Amino acid sequence: MKSKLFYGWIIVAVAFISMAFWMGIRASFSVFYSHLVEVFSWGRGEVAVAQSISFLMYVVFVPIIGTLVDRFDPRKVVVLGVITCGIGLILCAFIENLWSLYIYYGIIAGTGICFISIVTYSAILSRWFERKRGLASGIATSGMGVGTFLLVLFVERMIQIFGWREA
Repeated sequence: MKSKLFYGWIIVAVAFISMAFWMGIRASFSVFYSHLVEVFSWGRGEVAVAQSISFLMYVVFVPIIGTLVDRFDPRKVVVLGVITCGIGLILCAFIENLWSLYIYYGIIAGTGICFISIVTYSAILSRWFERKRGLASGIATSGMGVGTFLLVLFVERMIQIFGWREA
């Protein structure tokens, strides 16, 4: 008799990948940082403000997103986050001044990241697991470390090949 794979483990895999991306995106800012300072002759602190704004968006929006996940289909919340983050990251290729960096990366991408963060997947996983909830959560959140490691390497290589705007 074949045993079926519990669908909750598919959710764990999706959460792992999603958390790898959102944390990898945050960590990859450090790779772009020196290019932005050099190309635009901006101060280091001025460029760092974009990441600070991104974290501020997290502080502001995560409680709201937690409520959205409780009230609506979490898949819609995740899709909205992926679209928002994607738009912000695509717009980053067109940065010409500090304000565009702050808006595209800090506000738009930063807000999108909130929708696909640990808060969303903690709520989703708790719906699928009573037993092994800690294991499921641990596997999913380990994606953050994997994403930080792999995406930073990938982005650095893409910058070497294509340049910072195209990466």
